[in-house]
Amino acid sequence: AVFTALPAAGFRALRFDFRSVRDPDRFGGGVAESADVVAALDGLAGDRSDVPLFLVGYSFGAAVSLGTLDGRVGAIVAIAPPLGAM
Repeated sequence: AVFTALPAAGFRALRFDFRSVRDPDRFGGGVAESADVVAALDGLAGDRSDVPLFLVGYSFGAAVSLGTLDGRVGAIVAIAPPLGAM
């Protein structure tokens, strides 16, 4: 629902699965997944350094978003983060 609503509100949106979804042996405990997020930010930002980027994540994606440090991120929306596991 969030992914559908963002473009309707004027945001460019990118939705992806972490590499661990496709290959459980590559699960990175959040570290490799943060690298996935940074790679997605690279692709989404392109050469537009003037546009703020926002991370929106649900559950594990929320936890990874909160743990991803990147100066291009202007805000993080964490939906149902697994706080007990964090």
